[in-house]
Amino acid sequence: MRGMVAQARAELDRELTISRRGHRLALLTHHLAVLLSAGVPLVQCIDSLEVQAEDGNLAHALETIGVKMRSGHRFSHALSHFPKIFPPVFVGLIAVGENTGALVEAIRQLSLVLEKEEKLNNKVRGALTYPLFILTLTGSLTLIMFRFVLPTFVELFQGTGAILPLPTRIVLFFTKLAGSLPFWAISLTLLFLTLRQLRAWWDIPGRRLIMYRMALILPWLGDILRLSSLARYCWVMQLTLRAGLDFMRCLQLASLASNSPILQDDLAHAQASIRFGETLSKHVQQNPDVYPPLLLQFVHLGEEATELSSAFGYAATWFEEEVEFRVELFKAALEPIMMVTVSLIVGGIVLSIFLPLYGLLDKLG
Repeated sequence: MRGMVAQARAELDRELTISRRGHRLALLTHHLAVLLSAGVPLVQCIDSLEVQAEDGNLAHALETIGVKMRSGHRFSHALSHFPKIFPPVFVGLIAVGENTGALVEAIRQLSLVLEKEEKLNNKVRGALTYPLFILTLTGSLTLIMFRFVLPTFVELFQGTGAILPLPTRIVLFFTKLAGSLPFWAISLTLLFLTLRQLRAWWDIPGRRLIMYRMALILPWLGDILRLSSLARYCWVMQLTLRAGLDFMRCLQLASLASNSPILQDDLAHAQASIRFGETLSKHVQQNPDVYPPLLLQFVHLGEEATELSSAFGYAATWFEEEVEFRVELFKAALEPIMMVTVSLIVGGIVLSIFLPLYGLLDKLG
């Protein structure tokens, strides 16, 4: 049991580390762009950022990168040794900046994209924070009632021997469960095993795709998830195309950066279509379940005007604004739903207790 708890805690720490990693990478890139723009040599920038790094893993990575660069390695090659910290799109754009002599501009553009992505992620997390807080608070209060308040009424009703209404019997049943140690041990074990199994399934591409499609069905949240993935996809397409990367490489990096299993699953199909001479707009048109019609319009106009990078930039802005609108709509619709849910739970428990009490008072009267 202790081993399971320790492993669950390790998984939680891992998730928190992943969520903080995006913020730290965005901040690191911003500071690096500022230092390089001020004329500070790259190696000195790395040394300065290493001293300021709060995360031990990041500090170690920066120290190793500095050592490799002093040994003659290129910046992008040194970064590629830490794929869990610096994603492929980061390393790829740094390599392009080195090859074209525009490293400072490449880092500056990376900084802008990472800042946009971090703001977008914060908005999505903010949309989920409120319902999770309300559900946690409601669950905690309900457990307190089942554990410390309702057992008193259980003893009272058992002493009377009266026939209790069905709602009251259901509440008393859960009250007994709340005071049962085996029940909590079994419940926590099942919860841990379920989360671990879901995590294992997420690491399998086919099952990850199924789980992601199921998440897209959720009202409001599915749209927010889909649009935020498209915004990240378009940001990276704009950035990589503007940097002059090979088109196939642009598609690959954009799919990876989108965090969408659907776009990642379509990557091979898209690259094959381009190799056979089809335009990107033709591929987008043939896969409406992957790409929305609005993206088709932007891509088609970009191809006609030979400004595909700008077209993806406009599409990214539109998807970002749409995410903001959906988040606000989600918050506005969720508040009354949560209030009604909480009222029904608390009101149902209180009513189930007072129904037999009124019956006992009538008998005594």
